[in-house]
Amino acid sequence: MNTAKAVKAATTAPEKAAVPKGPGTVTRHILEGAASVTAAVAVMTLLAYAALNSLHAESAGSPSLLVPMAVSMAVGGTLTLSSGGGGTVGGGDAPGGGLGGLLGGAGGAGGMKLEVAGGIDLMPLTLTLVGSVVLATLFFRPLKGRRRPAGALLGARFGGAVLAGVTVFAVTASQSSGKLRLPESVTEKLGQGKGGGGGRGGQGLSKAIKDIAVDVDTAAVVVQGLVWTLVVLGIGCIAARRTCLPRSLAMSGIRRTWNPATSAVSGVLLALVLIPLTLAAVLVALSLTGREMPGAAAKAGGALLLLAPNLLAVLLTAGAGSAWQGTMRSQQGQGGGMGAMFGQGQATPSSPPRGKNVMDIAVAGIPLWAIGLALLLTVLLVCGYRTTARTPVPTARAAANALLGFHLQIAIRIGIITSLCTVLLSWLTTASGTFGISIMGMQMGGAEADLSGDWLLVCLTGSILGGAAGYAGSHLHRLRRMRRSPAVSGAKNRPGPSPDPGRPQPRTAAAKNS
Repeated sequence: MNTAKAVKAATTAPEKAAVPKGPGTVTRHILEGAASVTAAVAVMTLLAYAALNSLHAESAGSPSLLVPMAVSMAVGGTLTLSSGGGGTVGGGDAPGGGLGGLLGGAGGAGGMKLEVAGGIDLMPLTLTLVGSVVLATLFFRPLKGRRRPAGALLGARFGGAVLAGVTVFAVTASQSSGKLRLPESVTEKLGQGKGGGGGRGGQGLSKAIKDIAVDVDTAAVVVQGLVWTLVVLGIGCIAARRTCLPRSLAMSGIRRTWNPATSAVSGVLLALVLIPLTLAAVLVALSLTGREMPGAAAKAGGALLLLAPNLLAVLLTAGAGSAWQGTMRSQQGQGGGMGAMFGQGQATPSSPPRGKNVMDIAVAGIPLWAIGLALLLTVLLVCGYRTTARTPVPTARAAANALLGFHLQIAIRIGIITSLCTVLLSWLTTASGTFGISIMGMQMGGAEADLSGDWLLVCLTGSILGGAAGYAGSHLHRLRRMRRSPAVSGAKNRPGPSPDPGRPQPRTAAAKNS
């Protein structure tokens, strides 16, 4: 009797353990959705602090200003530069003489008003990528061990994420405005320019522009952060694998068709980005622990920790044919004559624009675009292989009624996703910066820099390369599966003694695929 009870308990215990938990209440889903966004922004903040600390950025401003600024830029925020509190030139060091004494009064009591204007548009994609991974993981992974939720519960989860995103990014953007200190090397060069006048005038100019006010549009950052949250969660609804979604979404044609391809591409790209990020994390960790390291190594680790995906995106899109061009232009005022002093002069280029084409760069004699092309084809080949492994093999009837073959369908999906990814990476990696100095409305000097690529060409070549590599990867998976099947059947028919019935035998290929 006891033996029968023990056997019954042993057979029912796994069944009880396999019963999933309830789907949860509405309040729980709202809180978990809000917690996922909050945790993602917190991880982005910690990562930004570690990278900026390794870069020794405290000389430019306090971490309480720089860290929220970096997080705001990670979701698309743009920095606006302006005068840092009404700097003047011509007063103090030039008593009663010169144009400063003429306009500002004798004894240097006043001076000419200095105005600074500019902006920085750059996305540190490491923060964006890490925040996206944390957000998607904490949003979708807790649903795995529960019963399938209703659509209303998933909507409540989205609502909690949206409310938390609006609150968190509003607070972050509000802390991203303040004053930055320019390095002395920069202010000295600006003060020695032709517009600065040199000598004491140049020293007054360098002192006046020592501090620069930085501002971020709070409303724009909130909207951009909300868009980032919804885009990540929207992609996750299609690409997430270890989760449990409402039946209407889980069994939809879009998810069943595109889940293998999107999950494979995202997984391979994350694994690729993890390589430089690991190296950067090691350098930053050594710097934070107080180990003695060359200053260049610590700063390189901090820069790589912030911009590794940016560099990788430039490399991959250059392999797809994007002509990345880095351009820098500098301008200085003529600085001569009373007409120029009163704003009638015009700024002229001090030197022709300097540009650098990524296609012209070579590493160990190999063009950079060739390295990017080889890396891109390898990544796409792996994506095609993984997509085929995750895609259910169609039945004979479905294959007969299909318009396109199985491998051609895989190729088209990989090509479309590759085209979208290359365009998105080209757009997100584009960067620009401007800086200008004027006195009494007269342009005294400035500089512009930008990094741009050809995303239209990348859209076309990305689809072609993605389709070709996806087709090859799909066939590679088929050939490898065909080579494994005869090996299993040959082992079963191999002559020899009969197997021991007490020893567990390997599962057949049919049992593995069931």
